[in-house]
Amino acid sequence: VALAEVFRYIKFSQFFLFSMSASSAIDCSMSEWTEWSECNKSCGKGHTIRTRIVKLEPQFGGDPCSETIQRKKCKLRKCTRGQGNSEEKRRRKEQREKRRGKQGRAEGATEHPGCRMRPWSSWTECTKLCGGGIQERLMSIKQKFKTVQLSSCKDRKEIRACNVHPC
Repeated sequence: VALAEVFRYIKFSQFFLFSMSASSAIDCSMSEWTEWSECNKSCGKGHTIRTRIVKLEPQFGGDPCSETIQRKKCKLRKCTRGQGNSEEKRRRKEQREKRRGKQGRAEGATEHPGCRMRPWSSWTECTKLCGGGIQERLMSIKQKFKTVQLSSCKDRKEIRACNVHPC
């Protein structure tokens, strides 16, 4: 009689544990997507990204998280060469410097039409330790010149992926 009760208790416990784990599964919860970033090129083929963050990791067998970074191609206009377009040449040079990871005086002294900019801020900490997070940095306006349209002088924000290695 005692052995039969032990088996009945074990079966009940297994059923209880199974039903508890099935009902307490917590799915991944993610933020909304950010707006698409500006194209990383001023002409020719480039890319733009948008990001989101994991608000709650899945638990107890819940649905996994999907991607946190999306990237798509962009092409604003065809690049022109040899036409003396100094602004376009400057933009291409800035993009090359960014790709090479140069920082400091050259980047801090970046001028934009109609305004003088402060240096880039430091990159923020990565939002995740692994599995793909994001970092951002800002460049704000130091001085606007009176003779220029307002639209050409605005704060800048850069976003990049970080810690993209698997967890």
